[in-house]
Amino acid sequence: PGVVLHASNSMPPEMLNQFLSLSCVYLSFTGGKSLNTSKTRHLLRGVPLNRLLVETDSPDQLPFDLKSALPHNEMAVLRRSIVGVAETLGMEATSVAEQVYKNAQIVFSL
Repeated sequence: PGVVLHASNSMPPEMLNQFLSLSCVYLSFTGGKSLNTSKTRHLLRGVPLNRLLVETDSPDQLPFDLKSALPHNEMAVLRRSIVGVAETLGMEATSVAEQVYKNAQIVFSL
């Protein structure tokens, strides 16, 4: 079990290490427009992979290319979120997806 910090994209950068000092905290990022900011990329790169989660439940953070296709963010966009996070981290999307899945199993006791 753990604590999930939803929409960590918007976290003040100076708080990152404080939250990471708590072993039960997992940080969840969307893969939408906010990954285009240097602040979010910096935050994301500072999160250990074993504490990372990815989400799509921020309705206002759709990837740019889906703005006209969908009215809001939804579960079907999760793959794009994984890909966006993987690109930011310089990793393969499959590796990120596998680790995020393991993290979700831990934090949600699945």
